[in-house]
Amino acid sequence: MTARSLKDHGPVVVIERDGAVRRLLVSQVERVGAICYASDDLSSALRLLDAEPRALTVLVDSALAGSEMGDWVERIHAVRPGASIVGTGGVGAESDLLAHGVDRVLRKPWWINHLLDAIEGP
Repeated sequence: MTARSLKDHGPVVVIERDGAVRRLLVSQVERVGAICYASDDLSSALRLLDAEPRALTVLVDSALAGSEMGDWVERIHAVRPGASIVGTGGVGAESDLLAHGVDRVLRKPWWINHLLDAIEGP
């Protein structure tokens, strides 16, 4: 059995409010072979996206974006129209996140295969 990896995947941008969770996401994305840029706010993440044209995947913490998730999705797409946006949140957050325009949902708590599925998409 071959281990899954993201070696042919572009950089991933993570927007997460909790420092420990942010570091965990970054370490796990890098562990499976992709470059990962972390931010704890939307403004910094938008600057990262503007500076890194290869970044096509953005993980957004639903607790950080809150009720502004739809606006965040629009602002990310304004900078990176082709971006795949993954909303992260607890059990039960899926329908709300999808209604606000995210492409996929990564439910917390997650395992590495859940993270890979969310980043790689269908």
